[in-house]
Amino acid sequence: MTVMVIPGILLFVGWAALADRMRARFDRWQDKRSSGCRTTLSWIVGTAGFLLLLDALPDEIAIMSR
Repeated sequence: MTVMVIPGILLFVGWAALADRMRARFDRWQDKRSSGCRTTLSWIVGTAGFLLLLDALPDEIAIMSR
């Protein structure tokens, strides 16, 4: 859990300490990060759909040998 919390805390501290100097860099990073949102969502939905398809297949059709 610490590994997931520390980056957010560091970004917040960086923003609070260097807001004026870092605003342009954070804005560019935000734009770059949000532009890939649709692609990421497509991958997530596609993967979930594929897993649901595999789960719905009858047991007689084996994708991998057990």
